Amino acid sequence: MTTLLEVLAALAAICALSVGLTVAVVWAIARRIRRSRAINDGLLRVRLGVSIGPRRTVLALRLHLRRSLDSGRSALRSMSRGGEIPRLFHRIEVEASALDARLRLLESEPDSRAVAAAIPGLERDTARVAAMIRTLRASIASEFDDPAGVALVDLQSDIEREVAALTAGADALRTLHQRWPEERSSR
Repeated sequence: MTTLLEVLAALAAICALSVGLTVAVVWAIARRIRRSRAINDGLLRVRLGVSIGPRRTVLALRLHLRRSLDSGRSALRSMSRGGEIPRLFHRIEVEASALDARLRLLESEPDSRAVAAAIPGLERDTARVAAMIRTLRASIASEFDDPAGVALVDLQSDIEREVAALTAGADALRTLHQRWPEERSSR
């Protein structure tokens, strides 16, 4: 009888452990999906496609804001120098986060007239954030500019010099190779 109770207790423990593990895995997957930027952007685009009226405009503003921030983050990652730009972009992100929270709140507003009344100010703020990000992107892009093509001209001259050296070396080897049979026969 005690053996049977021990087996049942072991089975109950295994069942509890497997249920707990399954819940933990499902919870982790759900959390990862909720945090996934690609999935959230996809859901936002789908909601934009099926929405009408002022709520569609709010969703379009959220998508525009996200895309602007993503382009700014991408430019920031390509930047080689530090300085003030990362701090400025962080400040833009903080303001954009507050703006996105206002847009999310407006999405759930039941009164369409209230949504429509709030849209002009939100459009203005979204456009300002996007303009600031474009300015920072232009500043970052200027780091890569070489208006006179100096780097390409230098590279071209280095290549031409190397090709000339290789050609001279190959000609010298051919000359030596042609003389070598004559020198062997004269010995």
